[in-house]
Amino acid sequence: MTSRFRCRKASALAALMLAAFFVPAGLAGAADAATPAGSLKWVPADAAFYSSMLRAGEQIDIIARSKAWAKIKSMPSVQMMVQMAQAHLKNPPDPHAAQVLQLLQQPENQKLIALLNDMISHEVFCCGADNVSGFIELMTAVNGAQQVGTLTAAVQRAQGQEMQKIQVHALLRGLADNLELIRVPDMLIGFKVSNPADAEAQLKRLDTFLTQALQQAPPPIKDRLKKGQGASMFTFTLDGGLVPWDKVSLKQYEDKDGEFDNLIEKLKTLKLTISLGLRDDYVILSVGESAGFLSKLGGGSLLADRPEFKPLQKYAGERLTSIAYASKELRSQGGMSRNDIDKMANEAKKYLEKAEMPPPIRERLLKDIGDLAADLKSFLHEQGASFSFAFLNGQGQESFTYDWSAHPNRDGSKPLNLLHHVGGSPLLAVVSRSKYRPQNYQMLVKWIKHLNGYVGDFVVPQLNEEQKGRYEQVMKMFQPLLERLDKATGEMLLPALKDGQSALVLDARLRSKQWHQMLPAMDKPMPMLEPALVLGVSDAELLKKAVSEYRMIVNEMISKLHDLNPSIPEFQIPEPQTKAVAGGMLYYHPIPEELGVDKQISPNAGLSDRVAVLAISQTHSERLLANTPLKGSGPLADMKRPLAAALVFDFAGTMTALEPWIEFGVEEAMKHQPATPAAAEEKNGKGAAAAPGGMPSLEDILKQVRTGVEVLKCFRGYTSATYFEDKALVTHGLAVFEDLP
Repeated sequence: MTSRFRCRKASALAALMLAAFFVPAGLAGAADAATPAGSLKWVPADAAFYSSMLRAGEQIDIIARSKAWAKIKSMPSVQMMVQMAQAHLKNPPDPHAAQVLQLLQQPENQKLIALLNDMISHEVFCCGADNVSGFIELMTAVNGAQQVGTLTAAVQRAQGQEMQKIQVHALLRGLADNLELIRVPDMLIGFKVSNPADAEAQLKRLDTFLTQALQQAPPPIKDRLKKGQGASMFTFTLDGGLVPWDKVSLKQYEDKDGEFDNLIEKLKTLKLTISLGLRDDYVILSVGESAGFLSKLGGGSLLADRPEFKPLQKYAGERLTSIAYASKELRSQGGMSRNDIDKMANEAKKYLEKAEMPPPIRERLLKDIGDLAADLKSFLHEQGASFSFAFLNGQGQESFTYDWSAHPNRDGSKPLNLLHHVGGSPLLAVVSRSKYRPQNYQMLVKWIKHLNGYVGDFVVPQLNEEQKGRYEQVMKMFQPLLERLDKATGEMLLPALKDGQSALVLDARLRSKQWHQMLPAMDKPMPMLEPALVLGVSDAELLKKAVSEYRMIVNEMISKLHDLNPSIPEFQIPEPQTKAVAGGMLYYHPIPEELGVDKQISPNAGLSDRVAVLAISQTHSERLLANTPLKGSGPLADMKRPLAAALVFDFAGTMTALEPWIEFGVEEAMKHQPATPAAAEEKNGKGAAAAPGGMPSLEDILKQVRTGVEVLKCFRGYTSATYFEDKALVTHGLAVFEDLP
């Protein structure tokens, strides 16, 4: 392999790391139709997960041929780093590194490097057997046990070795309580190669190396390696019996003698099997309890025949770049589960049963813990399988994700009308619709009342007479206001917003040379990011009534607080000023001029009969209130169809808004660099001042910064639409890339 070839491949591999930004749409055009991942002809239907990365080599080549990559390589800083790297490779300062480089120059090792490059160029896949779900369940249980142990240590105020003992005991207890789940999960990873003979040659080299190495190993290890036909498959086995258990003692962590004996016996039976070899044109590495999962490849029902893979059929001829699947069983083990909540509740009950307290209070707490567990479980939903894939198209990369979980809070029954109220072409818009569920608020109120009751029953009796009197006075004054607040929320605010739509919007159209009087005036107007919240409104009058009620409640609270403590300023929130605009009405309180804020900054609320807006500028609110259809394309080309969510991200526009501030930051940083005589002399002469220490001048640095921003803008942005299809929640996404002109 020539030096030129190695440099080209190194550059290509570096390019792959920047693929998220630099894949050019102009080079991602039509190509010969491709079939789905070849590994799907093997993976069994009961696999817990499957993932494949496809066409990495093709994507690297696309990037390496792009104008954006050429622009990066032409940057002086990049050229300098390349020259430094080449100098180090030619004459390494570390003798050990020099030895490694000499080894890499050997013809056989050059062939190995070429093989490794080939292995990641076509297809890389990994999958796991159904016992992976059990392993995740075990890890979740152990993590929960550790959390309980940490809580117990905190309650007991344990420190040092005592804390360590409690935490280790909890870890071991989590393992001992789930002995049936303790096993090595079966997983494998495979690499497609273009020339199996090259892989066979490298496996023969490995055969020779392992044979020689194992000759020096002790007898229990020496006979663990087995070879298949043609030395193209190696299997290495280990088991728990190799561990000197007679030297392992867990007595110091036991609460009773022999508590973890069953755990030790289980660990003794564990087996680990590692297999590496060549099958057809794939190099496969398998890890598991046995080689059983490896032997199942290609036999019986296949994963590709599962109904979850049906959506892929329509796009099987596309230039696929990734495929991923996770089973229902696997996904059910991730995150908090109903069983986890029950375990936490049971642990809390065990603690209460040991605590010293009056029996009636204990019974009340036990009942409330059970009720709280039941309420928390109502927020959990059944998990389902997930499936996703992505492919190159004429604009960049298109993707589909299918989720068969239950989504009780998602509402995808109607179009997202708020897409007409994000300003037409925002930098970012995240829009969704949720179902109206007032019972969630009612549940929150219920537990706030329960908590207040416990304060009255447990905390107040511990106070002295003066403190009790103060508490009763405060509750008497504020209880009616809290009841009004509850009514305003439950009977006004939530019904007024039961439309369920919400949107987070980001823009940057404001410009100013001086956003605050304390900031220095700029040479040019600088942009300001404008965040805003947009809400769908079902009853505008009821919403205005709710906000008015909130204002009166807050004013009364301020007055009562002043009565309790005269040092608290007595002020009142006045009614807001209003301004009629084309789409509705703006409500705002003018910012005092003495605060020195640019007048364009004016936090306000906008309201129409269907939309409410919270923004930092009146011009932004006016744009959002106006009915301006989003300039959608790709997944959002049809915004009249029912959608549960939508996302628009103009990355290039965001970088355009940030670019002046990036340049400003660089300029300010350079100003604080100590000047040198050479820099001062150049500044007095022609051209820009050089940076201290012979570094590039400010203008040179800014030029490279602009080049970097220009290249980043090759990633134009991302758009997605989320909707329900055949009981699955589907997200259709499109990442758009454009090469430099």
